[in-house]
Amino acid sequence: MPLDTDNHTASYVLGRIYAVIERHPRRGYNNIDRWLKQAMEQPGTTFPRLLDMYDHHNKAADRLITGLMNRLIAPLPLTLDRIDQSSFCLGWRHQRGVYEAG
Repeated sequence: MPLDTDNHTASYVLGRIYAVIERHPRRGYNNIDRWLKQAMEQPGTTFPRLLDMYDHHNKAADRLITGLMNRLIAPLPLTLDRIDQSSFCLGWRHQRGVYEAG
């Protein structure tokens, strides 16, 4: 399924952000995968930490995360229900698909 750039739901956008962070970790943070479950269930407390873990010097990643963050309405949701977790997974998978397509 292609990336849905018109989907602005917080859960979908957070999934996309997670995929960007996962793709561009800051040196020393190679175990981003272990944060997936927590990010999906409790984004409000997890994403502030995750946003510290990506390579801010990668301009393309930084622009993409900034653009995605601008779509979110503060504050981040503290928890996501099962439906929103599935939306998070779709956003994560769709963004990863963009990277895999090259």
